[in-house]
Amino acid sequence: VYDRGGTRLRLDTLSDNLYEMHFDRSLTSACVSNNGTVAYSVFGDSSKSKLVVMTKTEKKKAVLDINDGYITSVALNSNASKCAFVSVNSENGKFVSTVHIIRVSDSEEISKFEYSNSDILDLKFCSNDRVFVVGKDFLSILKSKDNQIEVFKKGSVSTLHYCYTNDNDLVINYNEYSNSQSTKIAYIKASGKIKTTITTEATPKYISTNSNRITALYSNNFCVYSLTNGKVKINELCDSNVESIHTISSKNYIQYGQYLDVVKIESER
Repeated sequence: VYDRGGTRLRLDTLSDNLYEMHFDRSLTSACVSNNGTVAYSVFGDSSKSKLVVMTKTEKKKAVLDINDGYITSVALNSNASKCAFVSVNSENGKFVSTVHIIRVSDSEEISKFEYSNSDILDLKFCSNDRVFVVGKDFLSILKSKDNQIEVFKKGSVSTLHYCYTNDNDLVINYNEYSNSQSTKIAYIKASGKIKTTITTEATPKYISTNSNRITALYSNNFCVYSLTNGKVKINELCDSNVESIHTISSKNYIQYGQYLDVVKIESER
């Protein structure tokens, strides 16, 4: 857990706090791998950004000063052997976002991809150490050193929401053109194949996924869809103040403000 723009970061298991850190520089991003290794970025002293990769016992595995831009997003693969991060800089009046992938053991850069005038919202390692690059107006999957899959070309979509499945595949909600009331929700594999596409009649406020389900929250109702075929399994009314929802088994956990409630659905379609 970290405070973006703040100075605190902590690592917890389900039962214990392992450590809490305080910085004299603002945090810009952080992530945790399956083995508890944390990568975080802060504003640098003599550089634009500093990237640190640290084990759950607070042993630093890598420390890098980044001079080609400010880090906005970081990601680790499952065993923390690789780290990906986005650095943003300005060149000739244009913003350039660069995705770097490094080997953590020696900090050597494995690959680098540049995106001009496109905001990158998130990075995520998926199967075979491929990396989802979720852009504001595009979606790519980095395959190897110089190879990527353009799932949605630049300017072809407008990303609204995104989340990841238990297998680290992507679920993304997007508009195909501006001012559209209807949107699409797509389930995308690490291969770049779009497995499921759902057309929504309204724009979701929030989406989440768990197991074989996608849950979409609308202004006064929520729908639970099958991840694999897109069919509606649940369509229930809810208060317009609900801000997020997660479906786990037969229970739907809804959040509004600082409150959490549980809605149990007795039957599905």
